[in-house]
Amino acid sequence: MTYDYGESWYDRFAEDVLCLADAVGAETFSYLGASHGAGIGWHLILLHPERVRAFVAVVPGPHSLAEGFMSYRQMLMQGLIKAPPPFDPPIDSDPAREQRRAKREEWLRSLPEADPREKKIDYGRPLMRLGNEEKLQEALRGISVPVLLLGGMEDPISTPDLMMRTAKCLPRCKMILYSNCGHNIDTDLTEELAEEADRFLRHSAADGKWYAPACPGNGPSCMG
Repeated sequence: MTYDYGESWYDRFAEDVLCLADAVGAETFSYLGASHGAGIGWHLILLHPERVRAFVAVVPGPHSLAEGFMSYRQMLMQGLIKAPPPFDPPIDSDPAREQRRAKREEWLRSLPEADPREKKIDYGRPLMRLGNEEKLQEALRGISVPVLLLGGMEDPISTPDLMMRTAKCLPRCKMILYSNCGHNIDTDLTEELAEEADRFLRHSAADGKWYAPACPGNGPSCMG
């Protein structure tokens, strides 16, 4: 039997993350998610902030609820759109990134056809249960978990404007945007994003802050 959890899909996904953490004995943990995985992160830190030490959110939105509730995936499956918007800008000077994109596309083409029962389900967009954009922003302002936002300037899904809205709401946030990068920045610049995430997580684990420790005074030693 197939269940449709309606507005609660991402809540269910977040509970799955907690089940995994419980299974490995992680009372608290840091969470990293990209795109839909970041959508799960928003639900996780709103429902169980006491469990999450820090959140690394890659191309995370969350979507503006003023734009609707249906996911691009479901719009494509239902034939409402012929194709999603181009996720990434063209690359003309980085053969390694071109090779990574080619491998990603080859992997996507190799995936089996989705189960017809799955196609009938629209898990929608994160935080749909909040109902409107105003309540979504209010919820974001109440998040105390340190958050690192990572995104691309040419992302048509998690746009720079959307991420700036999110960053303005979050009280403990750091945001990094890369030019000439789009929605698949996590596979385009894997090492770069991993380095930023590692640096952020080390600082947040040390003192709960979302930035590097500040040096007292204004002398030359503080500039190193």
